[in-house]
Amino acid sequence: RYTDFPSYLLAILTDNGRQLEGFEPLLSDLTPALLQEVDSEFAEKDLRRQEARKSGLPVLTSLDLINNTVKYNARFFSDADITLLVQGMFDLRHRLAFDDPEKICDILGTLIIYTHIPKDAVLIATRTLCFLRERNGLEEKTSKTFSYFMNTHLKDETIESLLRRFEDDNTCPLEAAGAAALFELSLVNATTRHSIDLDINRLMDALARSVPEETASAYARLRLELIRVLVQDGEMQQKLLAAPDWIHIQDAVIRNAKAPLESLSVGLNKEDGTLERFMKDRENRRETVRAIISCLEHIDGISLQQSRTLRRTALHVAPWLTEQQSMKLISAYQPSSFRISIGNWLGEIRELANHFIFNTSCHLTLRQKALRVIKSAWRTAQQLGEEEATNTCRDLIVNALDNETNYAFRGNLVHVLLHFTVGLIEVPFFAEPEAPKDAKHDLDSQNQPQDEELPSILPDAGLVALLMRSSVDQLERSRRVYDEMLQLIAIPERPAEATVMLLRGLFRIRSDLDHRIFFLANSEGESLAKVLHRNSESPFLQSRRSSLQSGISIMPPVWKYGDIHGLPESPPTTVSAVLRSESKPVDGVDCSLNMRSWLEIIIQLLESASCDWEVYSYIIVHVGPQVSNQSLFAENIHEIRLLRNLVCKKIQSQTIFRPPETSNLRQGDVALCLYHILTTCIGYHWRFPRKENVDTITTLVKGLTLWDRTTIACVNALTLSCYELPVSLSRDLVRIVAQMSTIVTKSDSAIHVLEFLAGLSRIDELVNQFHGDEIKTVFGVCFSYIDYARGKKFDEQNRSRPSGPPTRNSSVVESNYRPSTEDIPQYVFALSYHVITFWFLALSKEDQKRHFPWMEQRLLSPDQSGQVLDEAIVTVDHIWRV
Repeated sequence: RYTDFPSYLLAILTDNGRQLEGFEPLLSDLTPALLQEVDSEFAEKDLRRQEARKSGLPVLTSLDLINNTVKYNARFFSDADITLLVQGMFDLRHRLAFDDPEKICDILGTLIIYTHIPKDAVLIATRTLCFLRERNGLEEKTSKTFSYFMNTHLKDETIESLLRRFEDDNTCPLEAAGAAALFELSLVNATTRHSIDLDINRLMDALARSVPEETASAYARLRLELIRVLVQDGEMQQKLLAAPDWIHIQDAVIRNAKAPLESLSVGLNKEDGTLERFMKDRENRRETVRAIISCLEHIDGISLQQSRTLRRTALHVAPWLTEQQSMKLISAYQPSSFRISIGNWLGEIRELANHFIFNTSCHLTLRQKALRVIKSAWRTAQQLGEEEATNTCRDLIVNALDNETNYAFRGNLVHVLLHFTVGLIEVPFFAEPEAPKDAKHDLDSQNQPQDEELPSILPDAGLVALLMRSSVDQLERSRRVYDEMLQLIAIPERPAEATVMLLRGLFRIRSDLDHRIFFLANSEGESLAKVLHRNSESPFLQSRRSSLQSGISIMPPVWKYGDIHGLPESPPTTVSAVLRSESKPVDGVDCSLNMRSWLEIIIQLLESASCDWEVYSYIIVHVGPQVSNQSLFAENIHEIRLLRNLVCKKIQSQTIFRPPETSNLRQGDVALCLYHILTTCIGYHWRFPRKENVDTITTLVKGLTLWDRTTIACVNALTLSCYELPVSLSRDLVRIVAQMSTIVTKSDSAIHVLEFLAGLSRIDELVNQFHGDEIKTVFGVCFSYIDYARGKKFDEQNRSRPSGPPTRNSSVVESNYRPSTEDIPQYVFALSYHVITFWFLALSKEDQKRHFPWMEQRLLSPDQSGQVLDEAIVTVDHIWRV
């Protein structure tokens, strides 16, 4: 029976295991007893045992005794004893609570040197070394012990044991890490690597096995490092060349390169060190993957099939590659070396798009080269009639366009889409930039951003063309491009020329009576654009052009009619077969275009105080003509009301957008455009509350005198209101006519005022709003113009004479007179007499009798020359005969 410390007594009796005479029959039981004693040292919890463990003496004594017993008495150990001892060492791998765990390595080394380890025990011995390899300070000891195994006839069994560590799903990361380290050691050792019979494909399959997610990062790190050592070894490279393909190494590299990085699943925190571990793990993986791909690329004599496998491998790990490696990879997919019929080419195209097209952090040159590959594949798929492949390439480009933030690359995407929508057209808007000839120089250059090499107008012009082309028969594509354009317009930081290009296309949208969408060839805004000096004949723009030619730095306008392109191409000549302006389903399919969002964006831009003048000016010129297309906005009355309310609010509060000083425009010019928008909104009056219609009239009346530029527009709008809004107009009618008496003497306004009165005389319900002296106000407007015209004519006759005294009204005439742009003064003069006649005929008999005397006197009064005009005599004769 063994005492509490039999190893201590036994060590004395046997001279520390050297002399075992008399103990030979007990040797088979002695080793298990010593191992049990060591094990009990860790199991007991009493104070006595704890003190013994702290000193380490009993444990070390037992292990030393075992080591010496094997060394000096190896002939007495059977295979079963050796196997039992190896298993005992394996069981102690986690229970090393003492300071000298090297004893286990010593025992294993003694066994391999002085005894014959059975092949069945090699696996356990190797596993023990794998665990000990990862203990601090044991690298040298385990390396020495492992070399004993590799220099014996057991080297093949040892390598087999290491392989099983990677094939066993239950292998823990600590053991796997040790196995990888020992595997590397066998390859580095020049004396052993030549004699290793390693199945490289089996190893790669083992390295590609899936592992639990919580240990995936650790496994990936050690596996990739092992692969790097393998591909860098000359002997292993020869075995790789002998393989028919590299599908096994491809799977191993891809699986481990795509494994989650350390700490990624639990979040990153700088304080607890997870962020630092994450960054370190990422950098380590990047360098390892790059080294693996670089080594494989530089192997001489690889076959075509191996080259294709290597290309696919590099494609799947593209995020870890250098820019030069990525450039070489994409070049391998150029038409000269890429065949659409070989392998899973469609999957490779998707990977190419994921790693380069969708990756906004990737260098622009790489993304452009990848896009050319997809473009080439798309063309080939179309030629071969591969519908699935064609749709896949198209969807990849469209999806990339949805999320692309780089303005220049967006243009390349749109260009490719246009190329396959109807066919490539050679228009400057769509000029595709050529790839740099020296890729390395281009990638290393940091001084000139690549974005500057692309025309800034390119992507937006392409979207406009794509929308028009798709509108013919492509429902989903049209709506997708349309929504994309709306999102881009809503971005305030975008360049003005880019936004205006999108507006050019969207403001051409119209709808026929059947609510079918089509595009106008003319935007219907040229006449109003002249107000803002946006036509090529504008004297102001011509003076700016002269300044530019003389070297003065003045920014040219983004848009104008004449010498600046409108649409990038002519719109379709037919209505859309799929798009509608109403949400009513067609054959169960919603074909509507989202005009509500379009109006909301327009309102948002008009309301924004920070909107660019080029964008704002284009909107206020073109929104009116489009709003007049009532079938287009038949279901968007709420937004039309919001637009009307916004215009009225800005005019009444006089918070009009202030044009820049360089534009040579005033707020009155902007107000004129706003009044044009308000006038088109009158067409929706029957869908507005009466209060809003009254507000419209109030706003129009305000514009009669608030700005000189808005007078004519407001008079014309009030003329329209006589027919559209008679009820809302009736309340302010007398006040309106009174104000017109002050503006009728303006020669450019007179014709519009008189035509307003002429139209008013034909509407009985409005004529009846005038009573008593209010009727005199109407006739007074006409008489004011007659007096003005007669005085003007008299003054002109006096000025044509050599000399003569000035007339008494010459100063007034000179202050009010502005040369008419139209040669119609005689028509206006005659119209004033006609209006008198029309209104007199519209009066009741009682009012005619009451007003005839003073009207007769007023008409027959002579002018300054003492003559009575024939028109006056004819008018008196006419109204007298009524």
